[in-house]
Amino acid sequence: MPKFLSITDFTSILLDHVRYLYPKAEMYNLTDKDIIFIHKLVENKYSTWEWNHGKTPLYNYSKTIKTKGGTIQASMIVTNGCINELHFYGDFFSIKDIDSFEKLFKKLPHEYGALSNFLSKHPAEEHFENITNEDLLKLFF
Repeated sequence: MPKFLSITDFTSILLDHVRYLYPKAEMYNLTDKDIIFIHKLVENKYSTWEWNHGKTPLYNYSKTIKTKGGTIQASMIVTNGCINELHFYGDFFSIKDIDSFEKLFKKLPHEYGALSNFLSKHPAEEHFENITNEDLLKLFF
């Protein structure tokens, strides 16, 4: 089994290896200006939906959970990080038309914050007997 390395030991080994491969390499210390630029780059590019999820390939997602209201399965097709199609299956009881509820999810990002926000406006309890928003969030992830 490999020996556990602390981050300090790992960094030291990595730097030693780089120095071995590139003996003329010199250590560069980031300036305050560099750090400000990096933070702006993270904020404006690398923390965006488009960068992290926008180019996500098509995928199918399916999960089943047991709730107080019965067993429920979500089956979805996700395109470019957004729900394209969603269907609920199971032995639960519905209060309202589930087909209409499923269609409301179309084009929503398959992302916890977006779905949590959506469910705060369209509570699961209005559509399912004894199935909560928390249940659906567990189901979606």
